[in-house]
Amino acid sequence: MDGIGLENARRIAFEANTHFFTSTTTYKDARQAWIDAAMSIDPNFVDSVKAAWDAVDVAGDPILSIATADESFENGTDLPSGYSSSLLLGTGGLWSVSTSTGALGNNSLVSGVLEDDLTWTGNFDNYQSTFSMNSVSWSGVVDPGYMTFYWRTSSEAAYDTLDFYIDGEWRSSWSGINPWSFYSEAVTS
Repeated sequence: MDGIGLENARRIAFEANTHFFTSTTTYKDARQAWIDAAMSIDPNFVDSVKAAWDAVDVAGDPILSIATADESFENGTDLPSGYSSSLLLGTGGLWSVSTSTGALGNNSLVSGVLEDDLTWTGNFDNYQSTFSMNSVSWSGVVDPGYMTFYWRTSSEAAYDTLDFYIDGEWRSSWSGINPWSFYSEAVTS
């Protein structure tokens, strides 16, 4: 691994073994786990990791990775094919492509500003709360592998959340002020 050095290769191996490998990991899965681990540590390591796996003749299957060129949101300001945004409750903005910030490029998907108001009426048993909720979704077929993406939040901690679901099942939630962070989850199909 001359391209990234032995210490970085160790870091990637540890990350892959700790966060991505399961008891059923195959060689192809291991290749993708190393790629995802490299992406989470330093995206500049990905090409070297792929080259190392190619050198030992372990090819990877294409899988959905929101951080790849196909899903990077770098192709304009419209939501890419397969994405949709809707306002579920209240008033406020929909999700859109921002051209001012991105984890790996210049663009990212951002939520519109949502209404958030609490009206006090005198006691804890009698108050009125109004809030808004919007969603963004992607529809498509995913081959078994890893769903990966970068996320960032700037919201009121514990109240305003970014929730992640797969097929309607809650997987994770983030809230508060958080820098760009990498998320990966194994998917079966």
